Amino acid sequence: MAQKQWRLEIKNGISTPWRSAFCEEFQIFEDHSDNEVPYWYAVSPYANQHDTIDEAAKVFLSISFILNGVLKISSQGNSNAPFVFGKVYCEDPYIQGRSVSLQDDIIENPFSSIARKSNSTPNTLVSILMNEAVTNEDLRMLCLATGLISTTTNIERMLCWRTLYNLLDDMKAINKNQKLNFQFDDKQLNLFTYTCNNRAVLGIAARHGQNLKFKVSPTLKPLTLDESIDLILKQLHAFCVAWLGITFL
Repeated sequence: MAQKQWRLEIKNGISTPWRSAFCEEFQIFEDHSDNEVPYWYAVSPYANQHDTIDEAAKVFLSISFILNGVLKISSQGNSNAPFVFGKVYCEDPYIQGRSVSLQDDIIENPFSSIARKSNSTPNTLVSILMNEAVTNEDLRMLCLATGLISTTTNIERMLCWRTLYNLLDDMKAINKNQKLNFQFDDKQLNLFTYTCNNRAVLGIAARHGQNLKFKVSPTLKPLTLDESIDLILKQLHAFCVAWLGITFL
């Protein structure tokens, strides 16, 4: 049986920074078959290993979160052009396409076991991070978690605190395990930790439950969620640049 050729519709425009996120396992193309409105789509050989559209959708959803994490890290949260995905469809006209849904499972490693970096030399931070994430599990998990940061709903804002703290934990673990000697912004991160852990400050969104040692300090001003996101994204950017030895920025 011939391997199916799955495609992921891309819904935002051609001038956005995800265009430079090329890697062998996730390639982006422009289709001019409609002379009036060209459109963009992505393909993945790993998605093509699956026979059902539901399995292909899981791959594309997971890669999309990794890519959006890459965009957030590379821009330090200033990107106004996230990767916006639409439908998964197939070149087979008898298979009906469907939208990628947040109800689809997220795969921590959506790339194949024989995944490889691009043969071309990446020349932007976006492309470097995306290519490294294909084979570097620690970086891939950082990018995936970063891609999950969202503040659209109240539930997402509550869960965001835990995601941010997990990202900080991961950075510190990588820094220690790989003996990188990266210097974190301890003053601001201590304030973030005070905010994030403290039930007296965050209520039910706090990482810890009731604890007598966590009290509202008369001298410390808690960070807002937006300030915390900005802090962690800037730390991620600096950390990844130092970790990967990127010198051209």
